[in-house]
Amino acid sequence: MADEDRSIRARLNRRTGARASCVVIPAGDATMEITLAFINMITNGYTFSGASNEDPHEHLRRFASICDTMKSPTMSDDAIRLRMFSFSLIGNASHWFQNLTPRSITTWAQLEKVFLDKYFPPALAMKRQEEIVTFKQADDGV
Repeated sequence: MADEDRSIRARLNRRTGARASCVVIPAGDATMEITLAFINMITNGYTFSGASNEDPHEHLRRFASICDTMKSPTMSDDAIRLRMFSFSLIGNASHWFQNLTPRSITTWAQLEKVFLDKYFPPALAMKRQEEIVTFKQADDGV
């Protein structure tokens, strides 16, 4: 019965947003005010849903480019990226990110790796490489 109570409590906490973020902002970085304009720049600039036609490398590049326009004397570039990344995700990608282990990501490099492992796994990379290596031009009948 106690396990069942814990399971129900866990589901309720997940629904109410009580679950801790997977991201830990580095201790040396102070907080900064995040403006609505900056959030809009991210959400309107380029969001990622995890669809098969989306390029996760391009998403990371564009996201970093947008974040690089926001400078803070109290936060590192990596801390800004860590704090803002969730705003760039929608749909299934957002759901995946929200369900990562709480407090498991402490660096931008770690977040990039987890993201690419999910949306550009080694098997997909090998498949794409094989497609390039075995590419043959179609015969136009000329």
